[in-house]
Amino acid sequence: MQNYVISLKSAVLRRKHIEKTFSSQQIDFRFFDAFDFSEGGESLIDQLIPNLNQTALTKGEKGCFMSHLLLWKKCVDEQLPYICIFEDDVVLSDNAADFLKKDDWLKERFDFKDFFVLKLETFLMKIRLENVPISSFQGERFERLKSTHYGTAAYIISRQAAKTLLETVHQLSIDDLLPIDHILFNKFLNDYTVYQINPAIVIQELQLNQQNALFSSQIEEERSLERAKVKNLTKKTIWQKLSRELYRFKRKWKEKRMLRRLRVVKFYQVQEEKK
Repeated sequence: MQNYVISLKSAVLRRKHIEKTFSSQQIDFRFFDAFDFSEGGESLIDQLIPNLNQTALTKGEKGCFMSHLLLWKKCVDEQLPYICIFEDDVVLSDNAADFLKKDDWLKERFDFKDFFVLKLETFLMKIRLENVPISSFQGERFERLKSTHYGTAAYIISRQAAKTLLETVHQLSIDDLLPIDHILFNKFLNDYTVYQINPAIVIQELQLNQQNALFSSQIEEERSLERAKVKNLTKKTIWQKLSRELYRFKRKWKEKRMLRRLRVVKFYQVQEEKK
């Protein structure tokens, strides 16, 4: 398998976590140094996604976006049939080796010449899935993702998908450039085919151990700081506050109706422990 883990060179603890996690199941992988703004980063941004610097995304979100794009580019440039991308805070299920050591199961179910993205992780949020005629493997189902499912901690992307998405994001306007997980697992769901493995074989450590996580989300911390700045700069009138509360009420009402038809993709390890 073409397994690559995005990680900053300086992230010593996270790299040790990954080495221990993958080696415990004898899964081969390679570290891919995360995008660094100080190492000619600006020219790479101009080359791959020129409008990125003009967006309101945080520095961490931009770096994350570029790291994934550079791996898509690697897949295309090196003519890899696919690439399996991980972030450095993942936890693997007990059966992950069945999927991440050899790619026979992938070849039997997907045409590498086609566009496909297969999400391996769960964010433990309610989503909508659609049955597809793809045979299960080791008790795992492959379904089509039909609603937003956050996170880009683990997914497989074919070369054709990588090529198509590189061309697509290059042309996106400033307003259309969202965080990378919103691009992959929300914005393009109606345009391209994205699959979800169910139950998931990967989860972010922060999602699995929400109360006592080892690794915090640097991107979420940045987002919180930005939201606080905006809140301090924008003082709303009473009418604006009432309008906002009314909008929030309507949105929550719609979400509750929708959630009744959705389900959570469980993490394989968690599911097994509950039996």
